Amino acid sequence: MKTKHFILYYLLLSILNGFSQDSPSQFVPWKLTAISGEARLRGVYQESETKNDNYSFLQKNTYLTGVFMLKTKSFFVHPNFVIVNLNAIYSPESRRNYYLGIPDYTEKNTTEGLDFSALFFSKKRLNLTTNGNINTSIQNIENISVIKTKSRQYGAVIAFSNKFLPCSAGYTQQKSEQTTIGSDRKFIFDSRSAEASAKKSFFSSDNNSLTYMHTENTSTQYDSLSLNNPPLHTAIIYDNFELLNDIPLDSKRNYMFNSAISNSNGHGTYNLKTFYAHESLNLKLPKNFVFSNLFNLGLTEQEVNKIYTRGFQSSLSHQLFQSLNSRLAFEHNQTTQTNYNEQRNKIGFDLRYAKLIPKGKLTLFYSYYTEFQQVVTPPAILNIVHEEYILSDNELVLFKKPNVNIQSVIVKNPAGTIIYQNNLDYVLVDKNPYLEIVRVPGGLIANGAPVFIDYTAVQAGLYKYNMGNHSFNADVSLFKNIFNMYYRYSTQEYHNQSLTENLVLNYFTRHVTGARFDLHFVKVGAEYEYYKSSIIPYQREKFFINLQEMYRNIFFTLNGNLQNYQMASENSNRKDMDVSGKIAYAIFKNVKLNFDLMYRNMRGAGINLDLTTSKLEITSNMNKLFFSIGAEIYWNKAINDITNFKGLYIQLKRSF
Repeated sequence: MKTKHFILYYLLLSILNGFSQDSPSQFVPWKLTAISGEARLRGVYQESETKNDNYSFLQKNTYLTGVFMLKTKSFFVHPNFVIVNLNAIYSPESRRNYYLGIPDYTEKNTTEGLDFSALFFSKKRLNLTTNGNINTSIQNIENISVIKTKSRQYGAVIAFSNKFLPCSAGYTQQKSEQTTIGSDRKFIFDSRSAEASAKKSFFSSDNNSLTYMHTENTSTQYDSLSLNNPPLHTAIIYDNFELLNDIPLDSKRNYMFNSAISNSNGHGTYNLKTFYAHESLNLKLPKNFVFSNLFNLGLTEQEVNKIYTRGFQSSLSHQLFQSLNSRLAFEHNQTTQTNYNEQRNKIGFDLRYAKLIPKGKLTLFYSYYTEFQQVVTPPAILNIVHEEYILSDNELVLFKKPNVNIQSVIVKNPAGTIIYQNNLDYVLVDKNPYLEIVRVPGGLIANGAPVFIDYTAVQAGLYKYNMGNHSFNADVSLFKNIFNMYYRYSTQEYHNQSLTENLVLNYFTRHVTGARFDLHFVKVGAEYEYYKSSIIPYQREKFFINLQEMYRNIFFTLNGNLQNYQMASENSNRKDMDVSGKIAYAIFKNVKLNFDLMYRNMRGAGINLDLTTSKLEITSNMNKLFFSIGAEIYWNKAINDITNFKGLYIQLKRSF
């Protein structure tokens, strides 16, 4: 408490000092150099109703939130001695929830926090950075359940910059405690970590770094409802080494070696050991040849399972003049674990030819590769983690493994910080034995963006085959890219099969032809696809239009896509239509209106989606006072459910 009062006095003194005159000398006991902040008040009303043949669920919510933030920057004695950043936040919130069929309840939350950082000797080779924060939140539900959460964190990093061995070392400690007032329920988390790193260049252009991190995490949960009140305690100690090397083998950096090696060891409540090595060698050879090599080695050891992976990739590419690029590549990957052994060998080549023609450009591309795959395992449940997919509106994307448990699917962004929602950001379509994933325009997944998926699947055992793939692309661009025509061809087939009774192999031949006009403010196009497949054969027609125009103080965009599928295996049609638009209108100099609308309709076997979202917002500002009022409407008609959502919000914000 004394620490918090001291910091509050410091902030008050900062505000008072902000109105004083600047000192002509930089050598002063203390000087405030910057102060800023923000005060915000937001009120929200939301209403959501979900209906189907069996029930109707209605929920209404009201929120009132406030935020006050203050940021200061100052120094003591001299800017080169110590620079201090001190910030504070206070945020109260009141929430009222109304339900049909269950009791209503009110909830009040209050969050307050202080954080600081101090940099000593910023202009010196040896400097010190310290930081810390204090946060407290109280959640009160109907005065029945009161949960108080306190967290404390502090740390320091010392860095030494020099030509011989730049290095740094740091320590961080964090502790949080969550208590349910009026009961014996309590959760305590304590974390301590120390990190040290060093960098070294032995020659003029190489870079090498070594990092070590030691972490200790403990958690204890007390629950009076547990049998005989035994606390649930976990403790994990984790050590990790990482070595990075970037070494040119010649003065012109034509021969480059890159290495990344990491080793970690975790023990305590559970044990985990990992080792990874990624080594690459790239050689620029005479006559425009480039020889590239990559080696991967990985070992993950848990209490009941051990996974061993190794792989090698090698390619030789050549550039002939400016028009022809050729590449020959080989790849080997092998995965071995307790009940699973998979081996993949892949070899192939590709050619790319680009040539200027009258009024435009011609581009041709051809590739061929064959893959030898062998799996030795009894049928088992596989846990797939962090498998990458690219979701594109022009591609029908299937999961790489058959027999996926649809309830186990978790779709995330590359960083793993966002979990996308089914029927809102993406749609899953059962194409037994495979599963299809389709992104929803207007959701959080951008067209052509990568996502990472976790899921479980039933793995067939004991199979071996060779897979061959041909691809050919032709593009013609005319009149400075105003008119484009293209053709895509690809085929995939299998040879030398053995023990594949439990597999469904995807033989396919694909033809795609299309054309588009790009007149800067408007883009229109059409595409036809013929896909003959042993899994999902279909024919597809696509039409699209994109408009973007700025007229005086009105900005307007419109995007529309229409795709018609004839699904041969299902003897049915599938229609996919989406339209999205935006209007931004400056009513006055300081009053703006924004309107967004998105509609998507999908109809077909196993899929029935009718989704509309819209948002209207009016913003105004005057003397750094910002006022916003907005409304959101969302309705979604799926196979069995209909969801209607309405929301209204008002916000005031003042920055200083």
